[in-house]
Amino acid sequence: MDGPGGGALDRSPATRRELDVLELVADGLTNAAISTRLGISVRTVESHVSSLLHKRGVGSRRELVDGRVVGDLPHQLDSALRRAPCVGRTGELEQLMTWWDAARSGTMVGVVAGPAGIGKSLLVATAAAQVHASGGRVLFGACTDGPHLPYEPFIAALEHEDVAWSEVPAARWQLLRRSTPGLFPPIADAGPEREVVDPAREQALVMAALHTCLATLAAAGPVLLVLEDLHWASVGTLDAVVHLARAGGAAPLMVLATTRDGPPSAAGASEALTTRLASLATAETLTLGGLDRHAAAVIISSAGSDMDPEQGVRDTGGNPLFLRELARVGPTSQSLRSLLADRFAQLDAADLDVVDAAAVIGARVDPALVAATLGRELADVLDAFERLEAVGVIGVGPGHGQLAFTHDVFHSVRYAALPAGRRMRLHAAVARALGHGER
Repeated sequence: MDGPGGGALDRSPATRRELDVLELVADGLTNAAISTRLGISVRTVESHVSSLLHKRGVGSRRELVDGRVVGDLPHQLDSALRRAPCVGRTGELEQLMTWWDAARSGTMVGVVAGPAGIGKSLLVATAAAQVHASGGRVLFGACTDGPHLPYEPFIAALEHEDVAWSEVPAARWQLLRRSTPGLFPPIADAGPEREVVDPAREQALVMAALHTCLATLAAAGPVLLVLEDLHWASVGTLDAVVHLARAGGAAPLMVLATTRDGPPSAAGASEALTTRLASLATAETLTLGGLDRHAAAVIISSAGSDMDPEQGVRDTGGNPLFLRELARVGPTSQSLRSLLADRFAQLDAADLDVVDAAAVIGARVDPALVAATLGRELADVLDAFERLEAVGVIGVGPGHGQLAFTHDVFHSVRYAALPAGRRMRLHAAVARALGHGER
C-alpha cells in the first residue's frame, strides 16, 4: 500500500509526542497553537504532522482526524489475532463490546474465564482490536507462571504512559516506586523516602496510585486495560483488580482480564478473584464453553483436515486449541503435550503410573482393572483418581459409576507420548490382569 505522495506506507508505531499532536489536531488547533500548547517549535509540529500523514497513509489533516486511532494495538494482542481467527464467538464478542459501551460512562472490570485453550486470549484480542479501531487506547499487561514483581501487569501496561504519572500525589509515587524498584525515576517534589510503618496502609496507597494513574489517563480518552493470565497473579495484583472495581469512578476505563476457571490454577487464584468480584455492580464475568460443531468445522477445515466435526467436539469438548492441534497434527501434537504437561506436573510418579495404565486401558477406565494392572490396592488407586479429577484429567463418564478421561484427546495424547517399551509392558500387564496373558 502506498502512502500520500506515492511512497511506501510507514508501518512503524506513532510516538508518544506524535499522539499528543494528533489529539490537538483533532481538537482543531493550528500548528502554531499546538506549538504553544506543547512548548515545541512550529517546524517540529509540522514534522510530526507529516510523519503521521505518512504512517496513516492519508493526504490531509481531515483524513488524519477521521481515521485516527489512539496509539497502536499492543503487539501481544496483534500477534494473537495473526495466529488464528476468532471463530464461533459472535455472542461472546457482543457481550464484551456491551461491557465496553458501559465502561465509557464509568469504570468497570470484566473477567473472561475458561480452561486453557478455550480461546480467552483470542476473544479479548478481537474485542481490543474493535476498541482500538473505534479510537480507544488499549494497554496490555500479563502475569507469568513464575517469579514476578509486585503489580507487574499494571507496571508493564503503564510504564511508558508518562502523562498518567504526573497526576499522582508525591507520597503515593514514592510508594509505587518502592513497590517496583528500579522501574521508575524519582520525582523532584516527592520528598525523602520514609520507612514502612503500616504495610496494609502502604498497599492501599499503592492501589490508589494505580487507580489515579489509570483514571487520569482515561480522562484524556477511553482506555481498555487488558490483563492476561490472572490465574498466575500475585495476591497484590488480584487485590488491585478488585480495588479498581470497588473504586469505580466516572473515568471511561475498562479492565478486561483473562483467567482459567478450572484446573490447573495457581492456588485457586481465579476462583478467588471471580468470587470477590461477584457482588460488585462494577464487575462482570463471562465463562467460555466449548465451540459447537459448526465452529468446529471451520477450525478443522482451516487446518486442512477431514476430521468429522461432531467427533472432534466429542473428543475435545469443543476446545478450539485442542481441535486445531488434533486436526493439524493429531495426538502427537507438541502443543497438546505441553498443555497436558501443565496438569500432569501437579502429580507425583505414583499418580502418573495410574494415568499411564488408564491410557492403555482406554478412554473409559475401570479403577479395579488399573489396580490389578499396577499391583496396587484399589483404595490407593481410587485416591489417585480423586487427585486426577482435581487437575481435570479424569471425570465421571456416561455410565453409572464409571470413570473416564475428561476429553478423549487427553487419553490419546497421553497414550501417544508413552515410550514404546513402557507401552508394551503396560499392555502385557493389562492382559495379565484380564486373565489373557501369562501369570
